[in-house]
Amino acid sequence: MSSCTSLRCVLLLIACICLPLSAAGNQPPVADAGPDRYIGDQPLTLDGGGSFDPDTTGTLTYTWTQTTGPTVTLLDADTPTPTIQAVQTDTIQSVDIQLIANDGLDDSDPDVVTITIVPAFEDQTVLGLESGPFDPDKPTFI
Repeated sequence: MSSCTSLRCVLLLIACICLPLSAAGNQPPVADAGPDRYIGDQPLTLDGGGSFDPDTTGTLTYTWTQTTGPTVTLLDADTPTPTIQAVQTDTIQSVDIQLIANDGLDDSDPDVVTITIVPAFEDQTVLGLESGPFDPDKPTFI
């Protein structure tokens, strides 16, 4: 009996050609978009540097995408450290930015960072503390 029938050889050849390398053992990378952050009127740099490839298959590439919230400017969205600029309003807003890392073979599961856009306060009222002269007969509240 032949050790490889022609049908078995054809199926084995098809399996070797058609199965992606990831099925043979590549582990997808892990994306880490960093902790939730706050932004005001200054640009904010995000940090996906905690992303990694568990089996070090290849160099990681990064894709940052805004998924919710008011439109923000996202610069260098293909790097581990993109910069965002938001437009402040008079209300608190939030934006979700998603990171997907790729090792050349597989995408990671997405990781999301929530950015809270703090309101712009046009009236910069400064509160002051005024007190009269000390009176030992009156209570002092702190």
